[in-house]
Amino acid sequence: MRIIAGSRKGFRLGPVKGRRVRPTQDRIREAVFNILEQDGPFINVADLFAGTGAMGLEALSRWSGKALFVDADPAVIAGLGENLQRLKLAESGRFLLRDLSRGVGFLKKLGAPFDLIFLDPPYGRNWCLKLVPEILTGKLLEETGTLVLEQDQGDPSPEAVGSWKAADQRHYGRTKITFYRQMERE
Repeated sequence: MRIIAGSRKGFRLGPVKGRRVRPTQDRIREAVFNILEQDGPFINVADLFAGTGAMGLEALSRWSGKALFVDADPAVIAGLGENLQRLKLAESGRFLLRDLSRGVGFLKKLGAPFDLIFLDPPYGRNWCLKLVPEILTGKLLEETGTLVLEQDQGDPSPEAVGSWKAADQRHYGRTKITFYRQMERE
């Protein structure tokens, strides 16, 4: 895996040893960021279920902001730290070992509201039905922010939550990417 664009373009990410880490493919990441470029820059980013951290690291490379990486696996967190050092982004990124099954309300104390949140929960466990509404109603996103949800095609997720809606959806094999934005922005 590599960084696709920005100040760290071409840098290779080190492997992240962790249970069930499912990296976002380069082609999917590139497509997501091509869509995000229309609304960027995003300078306060959260990468939830971070895994390799590729989404948050790509955002740092492109927009030079700050990123918070959250994952429940200690091996993943250690690998994220190594990648932040390797890319010389240690001062721009923070990481947190946290089980997200307890919710995401803690983000209020760690930089929220964010202008971009990546959510990539484990497939097949219906995480989206719990966490998407919590993120969108919990004032964790700026009003002009975007939630990018990566999920399995078969996993359910809400079409709208309050004034937020699934503004765009893309399909890449088994993977579905949904962009949630405020309805007024559409």
